[in-house]
Amino acid sequence: MSEPTASTPTNDKRPDSVTPRRPEPFRLSAVSIVLAILVVLGGLAIAIRGAWVDGLDSYNTGGAVGGAIGMLIVPFIVGWVGYLVVRRSNFVGNALFLIMLVIALLGQGGIALRRAQQRSSIQQIESLSQQSKDAAAAGDNERALQLAEQTASRTKEIAANSSGAEKKMLEFSAAFIKRSTDISRAYNAELAKFSEDGGADCAGLIDAAAFEKRLSLLDSAIAAQKKNHELYIDLDKRTTSEMKTQGFSEKEIAGYIRGLTQGGRLQSVVRSQELEGLLLVSIRTRLEILRDNLGKWTCGEDGVVTFGADAHPDALQKFDELARAINAASQEQAELNAKINAKK
Repeated sequence: MSEPTASTPTNDKRPDSVTPRRPEPFRLSAVSIVLAILVVLGGLAIAIRGAWVDGLDSYNTGGAVGGAIGMLIVPFIVGWVGYLVVRRSNFVGNALFLIMLVIALLGQGGIALRRAQQRSSIQQIESLSQQSKDAAAAGDNERALQLAEQTASRTKEIAANSSGAEKKMLEFSAAFIKRSTDISRAYNAELAKFSEDGGADCAGLIDAAAFEKRLSLLDSAIAAQKKNHELYIDLDKRTTSEMKTQGFSEKEIAGYIRGLTQGGRLQSVVRSQELEGLLLVSIRTRLEILRDNLGKWTCGEDGVVTFGADAHPDALQKFDELARAINAASQEQAELNAKINAKK
């Protein structure tokens, strides 16, 4: 009978199980944090400068500040997603964060550059506009119109390189400048024809045919001037209605109208145009007096009219009254035009 086999004692104790290693949480490196702070501060500086230079009314400060903050949020989200996807790698997360931060910085820099270029273009427009005003104040109407046309053309060019609400506003402004310049040029052309024929001067008015031609030219100038005057009557109300139809916001409309009427400029323009019409009508009445008394007056070399004893009794009095009215209107108009063309 065999002896029983000795049993080997078994050790039921198992080694402690290894605790799973917890993944490292997503952390930004010191380089990432420093660069992020610099980028956000730079974005805020751009926003503050834009508001300072352009004014709160013409610069989207809220959008600029939001963009600066967005330059931090978007890269962080992209970095965090990269960290999760690639085995919770902080290296990958930080690398993606830095890449997106640089892209955002370049984008913000591009926006700032375009804004600076556009600001420079706007300054060119303002310079052309002021030169046009200076030429008008100096009495060089042709030069003033040429500069106004350049202003409209340059504004249209800038609009073509813009976008959104800014593009729309520039296009609207260019169209108005072009329209007003065309009307003014048409009036100046008719007035030049009248002036070349002798204008308000008595020289050359030797017979009925000469009067008929001179008065016909003056009537054409009066009709053209009337269109010029009508352009500015209730311009603020008509512009508001037109801008609403084209979908401009209330803020945009208010800003445009404020610039249009600043310092009572629009009222001065309307009054100046009214005086211009009165001057032309007064000149026409004087010419009619001369026509009705043809042969009863003489025209001196200095352009002074001398009525004979056989002229209509009221002719001289009426003629002199009109001369005084013309001088008064001319003086008032000169003062208004100086105010209109004054530098800001």
